Amino acid sequence: MNYRTTLTAAILSCSSTSAMAQFSTNLIANPSFEHITQVIPGGLISVEDLGGSYTIDEWDTGDSEIVMNLYDGQYLVTTPTPPGGGQYYLQGGFTPESMCFQTIDLTFAQGQIETGKAQYSFGAFLGSFKFINPDRDPQQEDIATITLHFTDELGTFLGSNSIIGPNLPSEVGAPEEEGNFFGFFHIEGVVPEGATTAGITIELNRDPMPHGPNDFNNAGIDMVRLILYPSPCIVDLTGDALLDFFDISAFLQAFNSQDPLADFTHDGLFSFFDISAFLQAFAAGCP
Repeated sequence: MNYRTTLTAAILSCSSTSAMAQFSTNLIANPSFEHITQVIPGGLISVEDLGGSYTIDEWDTGDSEIVMNLYDGQYLVTTPTPPGGGQYYLQGGFTPESMCFQTIDLTFAQGQIETGKAQYSFGAFLGSFKFINPDRDPQQEDIATITLHFTDELGTFLGSNSIIGPNLPSEVGAPEEEGNFFGFFHIEGVVPEGATTAGITIELNRDPMPHGPNDFNNAGIDMVRLILYPSPCIVDLTGDALLDFFDISAFLQAFNSQDPLADFTHDGLFSFFDISAFLQAFAAGCP
């Protein structure tokens, strides 16, 4: 069994699912990792200001060690805290590779999936780390990857799509200096025909250079989102194959509540540019 097959099997065995699956909403449960449960004894999750060990609600971490750090805590990031990011972001801890998983039931969307109409938008606030040491070449560079997998009712793998975090601070507008730097990344696509389950895999990887026992895996992630649309036309927010006042109303409601559905520029922010992008797409109409 190769690595990817093993990973898929692990995703299928995860019991965490999104509770209220529907179109045009974020299907990820606990997308910003703010909901945690203390475990005494045991647990592999440590939280910067709370002490003890925890599990992350709705996520399966397997045997991975995970650390949750505060945005305004000891390990500051060089990019601003995103709207909706909460207090914490996830990092790899003191292991070279940390992972966590979540599965989502897509049976609510079977009609659109079977006709090839279901579109997805997938993204996350991904963080990398750069450490500058004149005595070391290459420098330490930790990076996060998030992957979306689709399987059918028999567990057959139907396809995947991955997003890799930034390689350089300049990619996300951060200064070219050592430290943690984050940016929002996203991809879009069509849900494969026959898909009944989506699996989300987060991989936080420390660079492969030799490390001591106290070297930290700084790869980070926050604000995971997976949104399904009932139509390839993403401005048809009501999914009724019409573009009308109700779609505009749905957008404005999402925008006012800072719902990821209204982030039409896919930058993790909610601004005039999202309104402008939506109105342009609405005016252009659907094929």
